[in-house]
Amino acid sequence: QVSHPTDTNFRKLFQRRRNEILYKTEQWLSRHSNLRQSFFPILCNWLVELHFELFTKENRRLLCKDPLGPIHLAVKYLYRYMSITQNVSRSRLQLVGVSCYQVAVSCLLSDNEMRKLELDSKRFAYYTDNAYSPEEVTSMTANILKTLD
Repeated sequence: QVSHPTDTNFRKLFQRRRNEILYKTEQWLSRHSNLRQSFFPILCNWLVELHFELFTKENRRLLCKDPLGPIHLAVKYLYRYMSITQNVSRSRLQLVGVSCYQVAVSCLLSDNEMRKLELDSKRFAYYTDNAYSPEEVTSMTANILKTLD
C-alpha cells in the first residue's frame, strides 16, 4: 500500500494558504521551455473533472464549507511549484497536476476521511489512466511538499 506524506506537512502548507498569491503565467512559463501556455487550461479542466469524479454528490458534504476548495488550492500549488522549479516536461505535467491536487485534498480532509474515500496515490495514479505509478505520484507529492515548504 502506498501512503501519502505526513499529515504535519500538509497542515503546514494549509496554514500558508491564506498568504499565497497566484503567479502570472509569464513569470513561470519561461522556466519550462517544453510547455506552452495552452497546456494549463487543459490541465485545469482535467483537475475539475477529476474533482467531480472523486467527490460525488454524496461525499461532497465533506467539503460543505468550500466544495471547490481542493481545485482552487491545487491550482495555487501548481502555479507556485511551476514558479520555483524549472523544465517540467510535457510528459510529467499531469503528474505534477495530480500531485498538487493530492496535496490540496490532504490539506482539507483528515487522514480518516482520506482513507474512507480511498484517496491515496494508487487511486490518483489510476485517474491518470495509469500513466504514472502510485510510487511516482507519492514521490512527486513529496517533492512538491518539499519544494513549497
